[in-house]
Amino acid sequence: MVAGDVVNGFAASATYVTFQPAATVEVVILSVLGRDGDLEFYLYDGVTAGGQNINAVSAVYYMKRFCINNTNYLRMYSNGTIGSYTGIQIK
Repeated sequence: MVAGDVVNGFAASATYVTFQPAATVEVVILSVLGRDGDLEFYLYDGVTAGGQNINAVSAVYYMKRFCINNTNYLRMYSNGTIGSYTGIQIK
């Protein structure tokens, strides 16, 4: 993959998924999609996770740009339905 390529992924129901780019690769996550109360996503370094649980009545998706790389990457959990993310490789 090269800069400018689109990155997409899915989290199957009741499953954690981790997206860790290769060394020297950086990706901007543009949106994380899921249903109310069903989706959690984190910045993760293999030990520590800090993130967001989408549980507001009106929240169906979360659009907040954040960068990930090989050190701090994306981890998602979709509780009841399939969740997804999309982004662009920048480096």
